[in-house]
Order: sequence, then C-alpha cells, then structure tokens
Amino acid sequence: MKVELREVWKEYRMGQVTVAALKGVSITISRGEMVAITGPSGSGKTTLLNMVGCVDKPTRGRVLIDGEDVTPTPLDRLAPLRLKKFGFIFQRFYLLPTLSALHNVMFPMLKAGVKRAEAQKRALELLDTVGMRERATHLPYQLSGGEQQRVAIARALANDPDIILADEPTGELDSESGRVVVELLHRLWKDMGRGVVVVTHQSEIASRCRRKIVMRDGRIVGGR
Repeated sequence: MKVELREVWKEYRMGQVTVAALKGVSITISRGEMVAITGPSGSGKTTLLNMVGCVDKPTRGRVLIDGEDVTPTPLDRLAPLRLKKFGFIFQRFYLLPTLSALHNVMFPMLKAGVKRAEAQKRALELLDTVGMRERATHLPYQLSGGEQQRVAIARALANDPDIILADEPTGELDSESGRVVVELLHRLWKDMGRGVVVVTHQSEIASRCRRKIVMRDGRIVGGR
C-alpha cells in the first residue's frame, strides 16, 4: 500500500482569519516503513497524519491511495478504506468505557462485518500479542494508562491494516509504559511488516524510526 500527498494545503477559518495548517506538503508513505513526524506544537503534524489516514480532506492538492486519487471522494465514503487500510492510535486511548478490553478490540472487526466468533478469536490473539490477554475482561477504568494504550494498539491491528498511524502515543504515559509502547510499535514494523507513522515530540521514538520528517509552520523543513 502507498499513500501520496501532492502539494496538499489545509486551511481553516478562524473568525475572519484563514489559517493554513499545511502549506503545499508532498510526501509518500508505504507499507513497511517506520516514519517519525516531528516538529514544534502547531507545526501541522497531526493535520498531516489526518491527511495520510484520509480522516480529513485537503483544501487544495491531492491524496492518492495506491495511485487512485481519493481527494474528490466524500469522507463518509472513505470510511471502509480507513477501517481496512489504517489502524489509529491516539494519545488519549479513546477506548469505549463500557466495553471490556476484549470487546474494544472486537469492535472494529464487527463494524467491518467479521463474524462474532472469528472476531473474538482474533481479538484474543491480538491481546496476547500486546501482553494483555489476561486483562481481556477488564474495563478501561480498571487498566493503567500503559495497559489501555496496549489495548488500543491491539484494536488498531484488528482489521489487519497496512499502516498504523499513531499520534503522540506515549504522551500520557510514564517512562516505563512509554518504553513498552515504543517497543511494540517497533515490533509492528520490524517483525510484522506494518507501516508505522508516529507523530512525536520524543527523541527516543524518533531515533527508532528509519525515516524522520520535520515540520515547521505547516511545511516539511527536514527529511522526506
């Protein structure tokens, strides 16, 4: 799988002012790469990640998935693509509070039409992969931050995505939990062949990535 952004701009209206979060960004990201996106707050890192994952649409420019221009396609019609091609990991976990760890991981598979028994089997396997099988029946509030993020990683893998998109995945964690998450992300890339794209301020994560993109004021100013 390959995602291409070509001269992408993203502008927002703030009152009477137009603010450009991205300014003519061009980038290609493929399955099998581990990429860090770094830069100061407000530089456009998360906006860039959202463009790569087809969560948002550009004001100008084009987004191509495996050579197909998806820019004109409404976001709601891109939902099946997002569900199958991308896995998302967020700083604040966003686990469903009333569902167990197991059912949080099953949820995206059920949305994709996977039969319940098959979804449960795969969810248990994924929880085992991230070291959380013994906590499968626990609700999110019964888990530490690091444990919740590991469940979130298992959930991101639920539909066997090509590329994992992680937005400050260790930002809410203590150093030891953060180290565990970094190791998991590295393993997804090295041992499982996933593409991993990480927005981060942390040098430890960036140093583990084979490719580094530096952003400032909505532009790529370093790396490619």
